[in-house]
Amino acid sequence: MYHVAVDQPRDRGQEVMVNQQAAISPRNQSQVAPPAPIAWSLLLPIAALPLVAHLLTAGNYGIFRDEYYYLACARHLAWGYVDHPPLSMAVLALIRAIAGEGILALRLFPALCASALVLLTGCLAARLGGDRFAQVLAAVAMSLPGVMHVVTGFYSMNALDLVIWAAAWLLLARWVTDSSPRLMIWLGILLGLGLMNKLGILILGAALALALLLTPLRRTLRTPAPYLGGAVAALIFLPHLIWQMTHGWPTLEFIANARQYKISAMSPPDFLAEVVLEQNPITLLIWTVGLGWLLFAGRARQFRLLGLMFVIGLGLLILQHAKPYYTAGLFPVLFAAGACAWEGFCARGRRRWLRPAIIVLLVAGGLFILPLGVPVLPVETFARWQIWSGIAPAAQEVGHTSELPQHYSDRFGWEELAAEVARVIKTLPPAEQARVVVITRNYGEAGALEYWRERHGLPRVVSGHNNYWFWAPRELSLETVVAIGFSEDEVREGFSQVERAGELTQAWALESGVPIWIARGSKLTWPQLLEKLRHFI
Repeated sequence: MYHVAVDQPRDRGQEVMVNQQAAISPRNQSQVAPPAPIAWSLLLPIAALPLVAHLLTAGNYGIFRDEYYYLACARHLAWGYVDHPPLSMAVLALIRAIAGEGILALRLFPALCASALVLLTGCLAARLGGDRFAQVLAAVAMSLPGVMHVVTGFYSMNALDLVIWAAAWLLLARWVTDSSPRLMIWLGILLGLGLMNKLGILILGAALALALLLTPLRRTLRTPAPYLGGAVAALIFLPHLIWQMTHGWPTLEFIANARQYKISAMSPPDFLAEVVLEQNPITLLIWTVGLGWLLFAGRARQFRLLGLMFVIGLGLLILQHAKPYYTAGLFPVLFAAGACAWEGFCARGRRRWLRPAIIVLLVAGGLFILPLGVPVLPVETFARWQIWSGIAPAAQEVGHTSELPQHYSDRFGWEELAAEVARVIKTLPPAEQARVVVITRNYGEAGALEYWRERHGLPRVVSGHNNYWFWAPRELSLETVVAIGFSEDEVREGFSQVERAGELTQAWALESGVPIWIARGSKLTWPQLLEKLRHFI
């Protein structure tokens, strides 16, 4: 190790020599780079790109199944729901009050989340010591994954969830360098809001707790700050916890049923292969390098915790048999770290040409896979593109058999379903039309029929799926029922007279072929039938 002791004034030549010696010392080579100034003039235009892409294509394929259900949730504000906490539904209620329920109103907020995610990833690269090139590279890489475009391409909890993950990574990247107790409080606030949006943020908290035990930062566990941050998160989450307690813990039943009946089982290799596809294979050259940089590079030694958190978080999700897209929140830190690593590698000499080459390669790969995440192509053209490219996401839910990936197929057929139900009801005698009740198998059908109810003159719609079970009336006449999505045997369990009256015919819809029944002669009271209809999944 080079060491210079200077006890008296030195001339300019001596000072230069000392600086040169310090610059090449092993200790200095492994020093963590200080945070760089954020290149706002470069990051903001890059962050605007997903916003523009989503808004320009918002109406191409129609409203997604879950969006119909979330609109219903926003009309029934509560501290909780069977399948998710309340924060995103409260945001959607505000959007409805300001801008209505049109598709552009639905898509603006998640599109803004996409831009925020890209911007935060660029800022994270700066916090890790990355200069202008690293920030641009991180932002470009974050704008490419298909999974990012999918989850920010329609309204759901997932868009805000990714922003909260990225903001948490940014806070942690600052905290590991100064261990400020104040940052733990802010992290607690962020995690509390995350829990009020989606329970998956628990993975981040668990990964942080376990990773702390493996690094020198475990000393912070002997201070009040981590526990105070956890208490703040728990306090913010408390209203939803009380809702769960007073409603019989429905989310636990929902999670158990989803694991048993809904989520497609994947082996760890298949899971990881799907993660690579969803993150866009071209980004492998960024995030794999980023993981290695965080775990092994001397320059990144203070950020080891973040790399360990990624590994632990990924392992927890694999053990849980989670859907591959649940890993999306783990990746902003790897894109930022990978960008810093590439910036250092390309810093001087003949390697500088790699900088534009990497950007061009990423953009080309991103444009190639763009139709998978953004509906830029007519659906017929997309189907041909999918066959030609050989790129098709694995089915992540049992029963998905559509030619299109689910995030596209579930945007088709809903108004056609409403029109077909209206046609069936008009075949009834006027007296029955006045009393008919529509019962659906799932929340997508119920939400869509409610959305298109006024346009097609539909009666009240009820269901036993997820929160629709809580919203159903406790008394209801069952003289004449139009049942949607059930098998004939299921309908005959509850009614003595059953007639198949129609079905949905829409080539691209996941629900194409769904039957519509007219049922009379109820064998059960409404409370009995409602209990049979109840399913949380």
